[in-house]
Amino acid sequence: MQRVRMIRTLRAIFSSHNVSIVVGVVAVLGIAREVFVAKVFENMPALTDVVAQATFWTSAYMHTTVAVQLFLVAAIAATLYGAYATAKILSPVRVMA
Repeated sequence: MQRVRMIRTLRAIFSSHNVSIVVGVVAVLGIAREVFVAKVFENMPALTDVVAQATFWTSAYMHTTVAVQLFLVAAIAATLYGAYATAKILSPVRVMA
C-alpha cells in the first residue's frame, strides 16, 4: 500500500500540468536574465498600431540570441500546453455509454 501512495504522490508531482508550469517559469526567468525587459517595453510602439507592433516584435525576435529565442518558444509552448491542461482539468468528465 505504501508503494501505491508513493506512485500516486509522484504522479501528482510530475504531472504534465506541473511540468509545463515549471518549464514556463524557467523560460521566463531565462528571458529576464538575458534581456533587459524594461527597455524592450520602453522602445515598444503604441498598442493601437497593430502593424508597428507586429514589425517591432518580429524584429525584436530576429535580433536576439538563439538562447532568448529558445526561451521564448519554450515559454509560449508551456503557456499553450498549460492552458490546454487546465481546460482539460476543468472540463466535465464525459462518460462513454
